[in-house]
Formats: sequence, C-alpha cells, structure tokens
Amino acid sequence: MNLHNDQIQVMLHTVSPSPFSLDRSRPPHPTRPIHMDFPVWHETVLSNGLKIMVYEQHTSPLVSVRLYSRAGSVYDGAYPTVSTFVFALLTQGTHLRSAEQIAHEAEFLGADLYAWSGVDSATLSLSIMSKYLDRGLALMSDVALHPAFAEREIEFVRQQILHRIQLSKSNAGHLASDAFAKAIYQAHPYSRPAFGTEHTVRAVSREAIVEFYETYVVPNNSFIVVAGDVRSQEIVEKLSDVFGAWQAKPIPAAVTFASPSLPDSPQVILVQKHGAVQSVIMMGHLSIARHHADYLKCYVMNMILGGYFGSRLNLELREKQGYTYNIRSVFDAKAQLGDFHIGTQVRKGVTHLAIQEILDELHELVLYGASEEELQAVKNYIAGNFLLQSESADTILNRMATTELYRLGSNYYHTFLEQIQRLTLDDVHSAAKMYIHPDRLTYVIAGEADAVRANLEKFGTLVTVDAEGNVLPASETT
Repeated sequence: MNLHNDQIQVMLHTVSPSPFSLDRSRPPHPTRPIHMDFPVWHETVLSNGLKIMVYEQHTSPLVSVRLYSRAGSVYDGAYPTVSTFVFALLTQGTHLRSAEQIAHEAEFLGADLYAWSGVDSATLSLSIMSKYLDRGLALMSDVALHPAFAEREIEFVRQQILHRIQLSKSNAGHLASDAFAKAIYQAHPYSRPAFGTEHTVRAVSREAIVEFYETYVVPNNSFIVVAGDVRSQEIVEKLSDVFGAWQAKPIPAAVTFASPSLPDSPQVILVQKHGAVQSVIMMGHLSIARHHADYLKCYVMNMILGGYFGSRLNLELREKQGYTYNIRSVFDAKAQLGDFHIGTQVRKGVTHLAIQEILDELHELVLYGASEEELQAVKNYIAGNFLLQSESADTILNRMATTELYRLGSNYYHTFLEQIQRLTLDDVHSAAKMYIHPDRLTYVIAGEADAVRANLEKFGTLVTVDAEGNVLPASETT
C-alpha cells in the first residue's frame, strides 16, 4: 500500500500517547506500607567463646557457612596488609593438605571455599550442598585452624598483591578511592590503600603473619553464621565437633587511633591520569559509624539524595543533564568511623558542571529538606527491596553477620521496617543539616589534570598528585 506524505502526517498526528509512558521526573505514587515478620535465627555460644548463629531455610539443598573474625586491616598494626596475607593464605595449604589438595577437594564436593580480609573483619566462607556438609566442614575447619603459612605460598600471595597494586594504578576508580580515603581518614588505619603499597607488602614477614593469626583469629574474637538447608541443633553439634577444641586466648585491648577531623574549608585533590577521557569524581567528608543512633535517618535521607535510581542526583545528572550513566551517594559507615561520599564518572569536559550540580543538590537538601512524596516513595522502595531480599538465605546470613559485627542487637532487623516507617520529614531534614557539610567537602577527581584543573580551582584549595599520592608541581602535570 502506498501512502502520500499528507496521509502519513495525518496518521502521525492521530497517534495517541502510550498509556505506559513514564514521567521520570516524579516518584511513583505512594502505596500502603509493607509489613513482614523478619526470619528468626538460633544463637548459641560454645565454651571457647565462639558464637554460632543459624537460620534454617529448606527451599533448596544448599548451605552457606561463614567464619568471621574481628581481624580486618584496621588491626594490622605495624605491618599494613598483614591481614590480607593471613586470609589469602588460609586456602593455600595446611599441615595436612596442600593448596592443590584443598582446591581439588572443594571442586570434588562442588563447594566454594574462599577467604578475604575487609576493613573491620575477615571472613572464611563455605558454600556447599547439604548432603556434603560434613566433608565440607572438615575441610573448612582444617583451613581455619591449621594453616601452614609456607614461605613458598607467602611469596606467591605477595606477588599477587603486588600485581594488583600495579593494575590499580591504571584504574581511575581505584586512584580516586585511595586518594579520598587518605584525605578523609588521615592517620587512621581506614586511610590505607585497599591493596597496601609496594613497601608495606614487601615488608610483611612470615613471623608477622603467624603473630597476627595467633592473636586475632581466635574463637572468642570470632563468630560463625550459617544459613540454608540445616537443622539448628544438628549444625551446632557439627560445628562444636570441628571447632569446639579451638583454644580461646586473651584478646588485645582495643587500640585507640587519632580521630581525624573535617577540614575547615573545601579541598580539591586532582589525581593525574594521563590520557583519561573521563573524570572519576568522589566528593564527601567524615561521618558516623554503623552503630550510631542516627544511622537510619541518614540512610533514608541519603536514599532521597542519591541512594537509588529515583534519587535527586540520578534524576538531575543522568536523566536531565546527561552527564553520567550512574551516580550514587553513600553513608559508608564502618565499625569505628564512617564517611559520606558521592561517586560518579563523567566526560572530562563537564567535570566542573557535574560537581556544581551535585553541590547545588546538597545545598538544597540541607536548606529545604525533602518532600512528603519523596519520603514515602523511598520508604516504599526500601520496604519492597527488604521484603524481596529477605527470601534469600544469603541475604539473611549477611544481615545476621551485620548485627553481630557492628553489635546492633539481634532484634535490629526485626524492627527495621517499623523504624523506617516512623521517620518523618523533620528527621530527614535534621539529618541533612547535621551530617551533610557542603562547605567542608573534600573533592577528589581522577583524570586528565590539564583538561580540568582550571575549572576546579573555584571549589577549594587544589593540589595535584600522582598515582602514589605524591604532590606534583604544576610543571610536572603536563
């Protein structure tokens, strides 16, 4: 069929708008609050002080078992990155099994067995089918209790970490993150680079590794969380069989660190990355720890600002301005301290424009707070996600660990939605005024220094640094 131009124009003008078109500038219409009863778990403590937390879920024949020790990098002391070595080495050989035997046995059982060190804690994790659980626990306990820390494996791990450090120097995201932590946390251990430095990695000895392990990886400084296809009484008995003889030891007194402080005025740190076509932006400041009484107020306030797809920052910088594909704000609350930061990547030509838009949004939230519509939309979003995620055994496991690690109390998630629903506009506004400081921000931009420097000086005192954090004279940035 042939159509003339005038017929085509008539047809186009008579097409009705799609009933499914979305107005992304407005949050969805609020619905009634969602209620749920959070799953209950069983807790017990062995005679050696090892706490065990068990959640039963029999929807699939899988079990996750995690051993947490309060042995993260914050406890490294004189040997930064030693905790990383310790937990990387757990699966690299015991007095009974070589690294190859551990890997082959885990593969034969269809199990995932791996370990890692974080900031506040370190973890050994086992995921396995319930019918192989006994054999999996035997392997896991051998790895946890009898690591060999062989010199050959230490050197293997050392080279792995050094390789990661080299790779991180070419990653603008890592450069920005490390520079931000160093500026924000100052002399506190939270300021240390994720992978350490070449100097600190080379300085870690076997003696330091063994001493750290024997000091911090002890039952009365650890806990186990289990979720999946198990019976509480049975799994406690099994864990008692393999971990009950683990000897408790005195735990060192908590170390106090110099408290970092907010800068009196804004500071801008430009991390040179030659040839970058985009700028990685991190901007923020010190904030509260995870156990702080106002954490949930900050959590909800942050969701409105930049915590989900319908947030102000996403709608303004992605949907309206087209500056970025993704932008998020976070209250990164740790055990001792925390920080508030906003992170995104933009093309280098709009770096200063994106920063100004973010700054404007911060000022507006602090001055005027949020709307009832925004608050209700976020409450519904949190409740809906909480409900869906609570169907996953791994999510329950993570929440169990969170309550114990940050000492939030076993009832924390049982009242979580109720606490969220009780928050008011005044709570959100007071949190913004108290915990967001637009005039005391630290701005970190990793990218092509010469292309963006001139437009960044207006935001604060500016320094340019290299990948190692060394300050560069202006003559060396070109």
